[in-house]
Amino acid sequence: MPETQSVLIPEALRPLLVPLASLTPYPKNAQKHDDKSVEQMVKALLKWGWTDPCITWPHDGKTYFAAGHRRNLAALKLGLAEIPALSRPEWTEAEFRAYVIWDNQSVKQEPWDLAILKDELVDLDGNGFDLSLMGFQDSDVERMLAADDAARESAEDIRPISQIHVMLSFAPEQMAKLAPLIEQAKTIGAEVEQGHT
Repeated sequence: MPETQSVLIPEALRPLLVPLASLTPYPKNAQKHDDKSVEQMVKALLKWGWTDPCITWPHDGKTYFAAGHRRNLAALKLGLAEIPALSRPEWTEAEFRAYVIWDNQSVKQEPWDLAILKDELVDLDGNGFDLSLMGFQDSDVERMLAADDAARESAEDIRPISQIHVMLSFAPEQMAKLAPLIEQAKTIGAEVEQGHT
């Protein structure tokens, strides 16, 4: 096994290895992958290794990809001779064709919690993680990071425009009742001095 391949594919998936040359992309796969998308997959494989097998379907002397077309293109770029794959020979042709569509569509159906997503990306970016591995368009990531920067700058720009000094006198029994309000005032930056006259 080539050195790159042994590094990318963990022991648990090696019993599933099949020659890449024996697998055929399904010509009616409607999901297309441009060069940038394939390059993202290459980077992901180099970062995390192979994490799940492709799904294949043998039919009429050929073995087609049901899931893993983009991983196949990335594997070719990396020069891998074998990849992990699960074969589903029991599927009918209709089941295979339907699965190809379902696999491509299923990952697009669930919505993101955008607030959590933004927080995660901002935190990863702050820790120096390469966000190009995330699979988003660069413009989407830049927009989220810019929104976070703008919010932080806006918060930093809030300054008191003036200071007002107020002196009030209360009886001791009244001060006990006002204690919660005084503490709340302190949390927003008020300076409270207490004394006896």
